[in-house]
Formats: sequence, structure tokens, C-alpha cells
Amino acid sequence: MILNWIRRLTWKPKGKMYSLKCNQCGKGFLSSYSMEAPICGYCLQKIKAPKNTVNYGKKCSICGQKGTIDTSDKCSVCFNK
Repeated sequence: MILNWIRRLTWKPKGKMYSLKCNQCGKGFLSSYSMEAPICGYCLQKIKAPKNTVNYGKKCSICGQKGTIDTSDKCSVCFNK
């Protein structure tokens, strides 16, 4: 118990820490990098999701509209029905 108390008092991050605000959701987060366009981990995961990636070279198999979701052969409208 005493060791945990000492560790909390003496632990410091290596290098600089920056307090940033996410450009997408507006929540604050800590980073060891100074970013020009900060984005938090949660918003970054949403952006990287395969559902959000659109391939404009393919046509939808249902309605024929250009722009399908990468993991499917449907456009976003048909995919969400």
C-alpha cells in the first residue's frame, strides 16, 4: 500500500504531454504528440471502420448507383435498408 502511494507521487510521463481537443467530437484527450488536427482514438476508429470506406469504381448490385461500400456490393442506401 505504501509502495503504490510512492509510485503515484513519483511517476511522470517520459517527454512532453499535450492536452488536446478532438476536432470531430470536441472531447479532450492527452497525447505525447503535438498535432495540427487532433482527433481522439474513438473518432479515429469510426473513421477507419470499413463501413465508411466507399469505392466509387463499382456499381450497386440492387439499384445500380455508383459508389459501393468496400465490404459489400451495395451502396450506402441499400446497405442500411
